Amino acid sequence: TKKLVPDIAVIKNTLQNLGADGVLMSGSGPTVFALFSDVDTAKRAEAHFLQTEYAKGTFLTSFYQPE
Repeated sequence: TKKLVPDIAVIKNTLQNLGADGVLMSGSGPTVFALFSDVDTAKRAEAHFLQTEYAKGTFLTSFYQPE
């Protein structure tokens, strides 16, 4: 898939460089997601992507933790 859509590799590499603990693509695409153990690092990555052409597809989420 990365050969067909080079942006996938760019996004994955950028997330890794921004401090993600892990970066994967969901299924055959087009969703790329990253896991961060530090909230501030995740917020910096989000801020970075919100300044790019990928802004409207950028979402910061967290795991649901029932009480």
